[in-house]
Amino acid sequence: MQKYRETGLKLIIASLLIVSFLAGFLLSPLFLRFSSSLFVPGQIGIIEVKGYVLFPQDLDYLLTLINYAKLNSSIKAVVLDINSGGGSAYAFEQLYYSVRLLSKTKPVVASISGLAASGGYYLAASADYIYATPSSLVGSIGVIASMPSVVLPTPSVLETGPSKLSGFDLKKFPLQVDEVLKNFLNNVKVARGSRLNVSAATLQKAEIYLGSEAKSLGLVDEIGSLQQAVEKAASLAGISSYGILILNELIPNTFPYSTLAKSPFSQNLTVSFLNEVYPPPAVYCLYSPFLSNYLTQTSTFYFYSDVSGLQSGNDVIIDYAHLNAFSRQEIESLLTKIVLKGYSFSFLTDSFQLQEKLANAKVFVVIAPVTSFSDQEVEAIKNFVDRGGKLILISEPLRTSPDAINSIAYKFSLVFSSGYLYNLINYWGIYRFVVVSNFSKNEAPFTKSTLTSASLFRNISKIVVMSSSAVYSNNIYEAAYTDNKTYLAIADKRAQFTPIVVSYYGRVFAIGSLSMFTQPFISLYDNEKLEDNLLEVALSG
Repeated sequence: MQKYRETGLKLIIASLLIVSFLAGFLLSPLFLRFSSSLFVPGQIGIIEVKGYVLFPQDLDYLLTLINYAKLNSSIKAVVLDINSGGGSAYAFEQLYYSVRLLSKTKPVVASISGLAASGGYYLAASADYIYATPSSLVGSIGVIASMPSVVLPTPSVLETGPSKLSGFDLKKFPLQVDEVLKNFLNNVKVARGSRLNVSAATLQKAEIYLGSEAKSLGLVDEIGSLQQAVEKAASLAGISSYGILILNELIPNTFPYSTLAKSPFSQNLTVSFLNEVYPPPAVYCLYSPFLSNYLTQTSTFYFYSDVSGLQSGNDVIIDYAHLNAFSRQEIESLLTKIVLKGYSFSFLTDSFQLQEKLANAKVFVVIAPVTSFSDQEVEAIKNFVDRGGKLILISEPLRTSPDAINSIAYKFSLVFSSGYLYNLINYWGIYRFVVVSNFSKNEAPFTKSTLTSASLFRNISKIVVMSSSAVYSNNIYEAAYTDNKTYLAIADKRAQFTPIVVSYYGRVFAIGSLSMFTQPFISLYDNEKLEDNLLEVALSG
């Protein structure tokens, strides 16, 4: 009898253990995760894309989730839960095409909750339908690229072509960046179709819109939440009963350095970090408020360590006493032409020597000064020009404030603008490399005896000004004019601007861009001919 009691007790204990195990399993996350596939006819798969896609491992992870959703027959539709500022251009091109392929077999709905900027919007555009909350940030359709490095050969390494070491032609690289942008714009246009209510030129400005604004522009379809996006996906799939499967939980991302699954507003991206991930050249479909602030606070100035060995005479004096932001290499073409034309040059490194230097000079060149000229210096320069000397003022607005160069320019009724010129239609490579093909001269009633015989724009049909200031003057002798679709950044004013002006009886040359005379861009169109003319006119008479 005792034996039967012990056996019964064991059976009772075993039954309790089995019941406890089953109860625990039924309530476990593992069971709950897969239970929907057992008891409902279909699932809505959610793929979370939060943060940046910068590392190849993060791209591979997202492609794995997309492929899983495509091959799993229980997943009837997919929702992309997006809070991203993008990442590498090639990553979001792959994601775009992969989702478009997925959408041929299963409905895909995007839900923007926070940020879908640049690559983040590239991904959203691949969906069949897009939701956004009213205050979500949407747009920034554009590209950021880091320029290739200049790689010079060494005696110990033999290469078979001039671009073999670097892989890129510096002059062509902006055109390649423009091609990436055009593909981005075209893919958005194809995906959104007739729903898009905004021109490519407007999108190219890369503005960010609130979700409510994005809806009116046709960048999103409806204002709503993630839950509404799930319901829309189910409706497009034709199912009313469904489970929800978050694929990121089913297949966790194990990459330890991932920039996914983190808020894009909490990741302090810098140029140095991006260069570590992808050494230049690299192309990104990326927006980051941290990166914007970093670039705003970072300026690169180029200082001579020693220019004493470059002195050859006093025909042309080049200012280097005001922390001028340029390197000798950038004006190598200018210096070479001066010498080949039979003239000499020297650098002004001490402002106290200004009057002495100008006494026998023909031309005084001021390029991108950082510190302003004193009243005494300005008066000395004015006297120099009144005696028949020529003054060349060249700005570089992405490096310096216009205040320093305007401390001279004001004396000659000239003003260099803040900001830079850009054109979304008539440009070379990127929007701030503006093509100019309209030139005029003799617009002021000067007497013939005061005019130079040669024209700055002789035999010039087209030039490219790079990130140029606008130059204002009410006393124009000759000028280069942009078309009337050109904008001045910061003010965002659209008008016809003058990036180059000859003024003050043809003796003062105000040029808004140094970069147009630097390698490799000096070889674009007639830029080099313009530099030739500038020296010829300035050194004549």
